[in-house]
Amino acid sequence: MKEALVEFAAKLQKKFAPTVHVLIAKLLFTMFLGELQTRLSSPEEINRELHKYGVWIGSRCMAQLAKPEDLEKIHPRDQEPHKVARGMSLYGRLAWYLFAGHLPTLETEVIETENGAVIKGVLKPDPEKDYFIRGVVSMKGVNLFYFTSGAYEAAAQMGFQMLNIDNLWWSVWRPLKQEEGLVGFYIWRKVPVEKAVKIIEENAPWFFETVSLEDSAKYLKEYLGVSIPVPQSQ
Repeated sequence: MKEALVEFAAKLQKKFAPTVHVLIAKLLFTMFLGELQTRLSSPEEINRELHKYGVWIGSRCMAQLAKPEDLEKIHPRDQEPHKVARGMSLYGRLAWYLFAGHLPTLETEVIETENGAVIKGVLKPDPEKDYFIRGVVSMKGVNLFYFTSGAYEAAAQMGFQMLNIDNLWWSVWRPLKQEEGLVGFYIWRKVPVEKAVKIIEENAPWFFETVSLEDSAKYLKEYLGVSIPVPQSQ
């Protein structure tokens, strides 16, 4: 019931205090992308930069738009993984709604280990709806969803920080491969990072191909001041 009320409240917020129109956001993003493609020569460099700037945007938006009391209604105090997964789905869908104007799907899966849970989430936009990166022309090999993956990565980590549970969970997000959308993971801090990486790569083999775990750690440290683990051998 409380999840439905939070979703209803978000819809009211957008109705009476609308966010930037999709068209304006698309024009601004097109200008930003053009500057990146002029400055950088390879798709891989551009994708990493998109993710990096997404982290910056996501952290700022989360700080401005999210309220700790709303997050507390969604994230369970007992940290039970299946409840956390429901919260991941609800807030991930609402975040997309506030900026794109439609609710995507976000399916979750709880992967249990002897050290704790890894929660996988897969977000897919409505194929019939427009949003600010759809239709933007880019260089071959550039995946515009790296911008949104950075934003979701930062927003998740900022949410943990606002709830004072960033010592319990960490999160990473990347674009889906060959389809529109995102895949992300919430990882219980007691799960060894090497095991977490193995689980992530078993579920999404391409996950760290362009933006490494070290890249994520660097960007989150730079823009949020938070630390996520990386394998000791790397």
